[in-house]
Formats: sequence, structure tokens, C-alpha cells
Amino acid sequence: MIKSESTREINNYTSSESENTQLSTNVPIDPGVRREFVAGIQYLFNHTIGSHLLYKFERLQYAKLLKQHTGKRMSDIYGSIHLLRLFVKLRDMVSFVRVDDDSLPMLEALVAEFLQ
Repeated sequence: MIKSESTREINNYTSSESENTQLSTNVPIDPGVRREFVAGIQYLFNHTIGSHLLYKFERLQYAKLLKQHTGKRMSDIYGSIHLLRLFVKLRDMVSFVRVDDDSLPMLEALVAEFLQ
């Protein structure tokens, strides 16, 4: 099966920014932080797609896909429009997690950079 747009977008971001040691806001960044960000986005996407990112009418299709593609990541199936829905809801999701004051601006810069 061909990788979906969301997986391609994530992989494109990772490969294009892998050597860049500064965010677009000129904040220095360790490449490991960028990889951790990408891994976190994929994790969130795969674990929230069914409960937070799909419209009601899409959930029937989701249930079928879960049965047909057991063990497959949803980021390999669903496209970039669903990934954008994650970013729309990301601020609310982050508000439920303890994030230190230094990490929040970096997270915002990483999200902005990813969306460019």
C-alpha cells in the first residue's frame, strides 16, 4: 500500500529539516528534539484519529479500516487533511498536559515550521 499524504508530509518535514539546527524563529534546536516532535505528532495522530479527528460519518469507515488493516498505523492510511485537524486541536490537547514554560515556545515554533 502506498504511504498516505500524512505520512509523506511527516517524512518530508523530517528529511528536509534534519540538518537544520535552528528553528525559523532563530532558536537553536537539537536535531533529536525535532525527531521527538515528529514521533509525538505521529503518536498523537494514531491515537486520537478515531476519537477526536474524524467526523461522525467518517467513524464507520474507521471501524472497517481497523478490522481490515490490523497492526497498520492510521497515519499510513489517512491523509493530510486529517493531520491538519490534529494541528487545529493540538492547543487544546497540550492544555491537558504539563508543559514547562521553556518548552511551549519551542513547541509552537516546531508546529509553525512544520505547517510551512
